[in-house]
Amino acid sequence: MRERLLIGGDAKSGKTHTALDIISNDLGAKCHYIECDDGVRRLVQLQFPSLQCPVCKGARADSNGVICRGCGASGVDTKRITLTTVHNWPDFKAACSKAVEEVKARKLGASDWIILDGIDIIHASQRFEYVSRVYAGTVDKDTKQQITSTWDAVIARRRTGAPVLEPSDWEPIYSEFESALNPIVFESPCNVLATAGLSELRTEGRYEDKNQTAFYRAMGMPWKFDGYKRMPRVFDTLITTAFDLSGYYFTVWGDRGSRGMAGHPVGQRIKLVQGFFFDYLVKMAGYGG
Repeated sequence: MRERLLIGGDAKSGKTHTALDIISNDLGAKCHYIECDDGVRRLVQLQFPSLQCPVCKGARADSNGVICRGCGASGVDTKRITLTTVHNWPDFKAACSKAVEEVKARKLGASDWIILDGIDIIHASQRFEYVSRVYAGTVDKDTKQQITSTWDAVIARRRTGAPVLEPSDWEPIYSEFESALNPIVFESPCNVLATAGLSELRTEGRYEDKNQTAFYRAMGMPWKFDGYKRMPRVFDTLITTAFDLSGYYFTVWGDRGSRGMAGHPVGQRIKLVQGFFFDYLVKMAGYGG
């Protein structure tokens, strides 16, 4: 059964670790991994020897600083993982297009994974690019200076009391985001996993979306996923991760079809140990069946 997983959590709560744990245990599966920082390289080097480049063993370079030819300094086994680090919206669109091309070329198939790590950060960068392009070259009415950066545009807007983005801006922003996301989520045969941060669910506030709040409340979630607000409706399984002094935990809040959830009820915290989440997918959620 094809998986579409959305994992939310604070920084260092185990999101990337869980994604890599799935890949390391799903023997034979390949992965196109899109990330926003250097987390994958570090975790592979420290905790996932089975995913390390067989030449440099995750070190990325030799003792003289010469970049590894086997992995091109990614540190990962390139036969299993195509790793792309993105820093802005154009980078993300290009990486998604590359993943789609790999599917079309049959380099990725139904048993493989596409992982979008930090999808909320990408959505934020998309919004900033939108603001930058809309207001670039305009003049700040107060200072009479030309707006040359996103930062200037935001300050100029907020100084007047106006929102940075108007309600009419959101639909084209969402449509542009979906143009990159939808071919991966809806059209590719691959399993898809995305990660995002979490924010506390608030019921008050001038710009709070009441429908969105009601959606999360119906599941019993006290948080909402950061970023693209339609994400919970796009992915089949909604998961949060957490860390405290007793260890790492995950909670399933929603699972379309409720596959095998009798053993672990929705909303129950479950201890997360190495290899457990993959076992959970196979035994409890019917992955691969």
